[in-house]
Amino acid sequence: MGLARLRAQLALSKPRVKQWQQQLIRQRIDNQRQTLLAANRQKSANSLARMSNRVKSGDPDNLEGQAAALYFRHAFEPALIRGQNRFYNAALNYGYAVVRAAIARDLAGAGLQPALGLFHNNERNPFNLADDLIEPYRPLLDLWILQQYPNEPDRELKPADKGTLVRFLHLDIGNNQNDDLYTVLAHIQQMVQLLTKAMQLSHESQLWLACPPPSRFVPEPANE
Repeated sequence: MGLARLRAQLALSKPRVKQWQQQLIRQRIDNQRQTLLAANRQKSANSLARMSNRVKSGDPDNLEGQAAALYFRHAFEPALIRGQNRFYNAALNYGYAVVRAAIARDLAGAGLQPALGLFHNNERNPFNLADDLIEPYRPLLDLWILQQYPNEPDRELKPADKGTLVRFLHLDIGNNQNDDLYTVLAHIQQMVQLLTKAMQLSHESQLWLACPPPSRFVPEPANE
């Protein structure tokens, strides 16, 4: 079964890959929009909604990059520039690495090759496919960080912070197919399982992507 899945992964057509790229980017931008709404950034959220609707197959206009630039200017206070030596960047980097590792583990367990990405294709990156699939999860983690650390001063990550970030994997999130809720870990497992099936289908198929639950997470008490 593992070899059959790898062959299906290698045989994916470019049009299909571009359609999936479109789905992933649209969902990421929409999740960014929802995070901005939770942070009371209505005007910027409206701008992201318009960008999401304009994403075409393969994202030839790089709306993903444009949306990210706008998003990070307004989601964090002060505006966050990725790469700066700030607490929020350190928290994002650690949290993204945790989610990326969970996705890569399930991809390998499903018989897929994590290095063979859809639109990430760095030859030195052994986790290109994980970097494709993580896109919709990123704004959900951002929201979790903003809720746990509002107006956090710049400092180094502590062991307790890392534990908080790992807890993100056990939060309930939604999906773009039905109203059911799954923990992030369970959602990743289900997403990978459905992706492997979709790769073996001859017709166009929708990816099963993460989105915020209706509650947009309820912050836990600080002592838990």
